Amino acid sequence: MRNTIRTRIVVAVILVCVLGIVVSTIAEADEPLPTRLTFVYTRPKDHSVTQWLILIYTEALKRMGIEFVLEEVPPKRASAYSDAGIVDAELGRIYNYNEKHPNLLRVEEFHAYVIFTAFVSDPQLKLDGWESLKDTNYKVEYRRGIKKCETQLPRVVKPEQLSDIATVHQGIQKLLLGRTDVYIDVEDFVIKHLNSDDFQQISKVRKVHKAGVMEQTSGHAFLHKKHHALVPKLSVILRDMKREGLFEKYRKQVGLTPIDITW
Repeated sequence: MRNTIRTRIVVAVILVCVLGIVVSTIAEADEPLPTRLTFVYTRPKDHSVTQWLILIYTEALKRMGIEFVLEEVPPKRASAYSDAGIVDAELGRIYNYNEKHPNLLRVEEFHAYVIFTAFVSDPQLKLDGWESLKDTNYKVEYRRGIKKCETQLPRVVKPEQLSDIATVHQGIQKLLLGRTDVYIDVEDFVIKHLNSDDFQQISKVRKVHKAGVMEQTSGHAFLHKKHHALVPKLSVILRDMKREGLFEKYRKQVGLTPIDITW
């Protein structure tokens, strides 16, 4: 008798669990798609890479019937907004960004490689990877909010030799003035500034050189977990767009070269 009652209880519990999963699945399936998604990004909107990504994600979301909206914000503020769900997504962060931002889900299909590079004013100074900074006395600087630099540099650079700044412009200026020895950032961010009219004039007196690559990883969109159902769909769409040649078409459209961006 006891065994029969126990068996009935176990069966009832299993049925309740299964029913809960079914109801949850139905509710998720019936949940309407958002009409728009607001992304944040740390690059200027007029940057060629930003324009390239705008074309890609506008088309990708259009295929789901969703409008793409972009806001340009500094790195730390972007993290705060996306973590809190104030915005829907981040347009470009490195592969393991969500290890420290668990409210965000990575879109597995990446859009481009991200290269972290060391820049110097002394052409004799050469570096290769984060570990090459160990046991040196270089004054090293990086841009505030760049998570990879914030994680890796304190491991290999003495605290008194390490500093951060708010903008690429400041980082390059301090390098050229001799106030720092090494400036580390995402490579194409810096190249864009070095090619601007302001720095073209400055570089006639003193030049900035690439000392070496610290690390290469991949860049992904990250969606807030409230949009978890969209993540795998967006990944498939991006993969399809690559196969259709749209990544290449948009690259040419905004004037980027294979040296500027690769995937």
